[in-house]
Amino acid sequence: MLLFALFLGSGVCQAAGSGADKPAHIVYKVDGQEVTKAVYDSVRKDDIFKSYTIEPAEAVKKYGTYAAGGVRVIVTKGVYSQSGHRVFSYDGEGRVVPDSSYIDPFDNGHFAGIKPYVLKSSDTVDAGRAYVVNCYKYNGWENEPGDFNVVEMTCGGDTVLTLDNSDAWVPFMRELGEDGQCPYYVLPLGRGATALFFKGYTYESPSPLTVVVLKDGRASLVLNKRMVVNEIDDEHKMFFMQEDFTEYVSDDGPATMPARHFLWIKDGMLYFN
Repeated sequence: MLLFALFLGSGVCQAAGSGADKPAHIVYKVDGQEVTKAVYDSVRKDDIFKSYTIEPAEAVKKYGTYAAGGVRVIVTKGVYSQSGHRVFSYDGEGRVVPDSSYIDPFDNGHFAGIKPYVLKSSDTVDAGRAYVVNCYKYNGWENEPGDFNVVEMTCGGDTVLTLDNSDAWVPFMRELGEDGQCPYYVLPLGRGATALFFKGYTYESPSPLTVVVLKDGRASLVLNKRMVVNEIDDEHKMFFMQEDFTEYVSDDGPATMPARHFLWIKDGMLYFN
C-alpha cells in the first residue's frame, strides 16, 4: 500500500521535512486517492490495513465494503491470510478452551421481580448434537429496550450454559428465519464446532457482541466485547466491527475514528484482529 502526504504551499509541491516554509495545506493520499488525515493516520498505523486498498465503488460488488471517514475501503482477499489472535483453542481432547482476555463480564444490575422469565423464542441448533436455545425476557420488562435478556442452552435435557445480560440482545435483521430475523447468527466452524453470535442492544454506547461455541454437548462462552457490528461478509464468514460509534462533525469527515476489528474463521477457530 502506498501512503503519501503532499504539502502544498505557495503553489509549489515540496516534500515533508525539506525545511521549506510552513505549508498552507496538506493533501493525504492512500494508493493515489485523496483521503482525510484521520483515514490516512489510521491506515498508516493499523497493520490490518496493509491488505486494504481504496477502490471505485463498483468493486463493492466483488469484495464488500467497510466505511471509514466517508471513504470506501474495500476488503481485498489478502486480509484473510492476515494473522490474528485466536479467541479460543482446543485442548488435547478437542474441548474448547476460551481465552479469558476476550470475555468481559456483563454489566448487570440487581433487579427484583424479574423471574419467572418470559420465553421469547425456542429453537434447536444442530451442532453435531441437538442443542435447544431458549431466549427469555425479564418478567415485567416488556417495555424495556431489547428483545431478550437471558439465553439458556440445553443438550440432551441438561442445561449446559446460561447467559444473563440486563442490557439485552436483539435479533439479527437477516433472512435467517420465517420472519426475516433470527435471535442469533449461526456460523459452522468445522471440527464439529458451531458458533452462535448474539448482538447487543445499542444504547448511547455499544452493547456486547457475545459469541458461544457449541461442541460435543458443551457450550462455551468465547467472546463478550462491546462492539458495533458494521457488516457481515457472508462469503468469507467475516465480521466487521468497531469499538465505538463514529461521530461526525461535518460532511468532510469524522471527529473520531474508533478502533476497528475483524473476526473470522481459520482452521476451525475464530480469529480476532
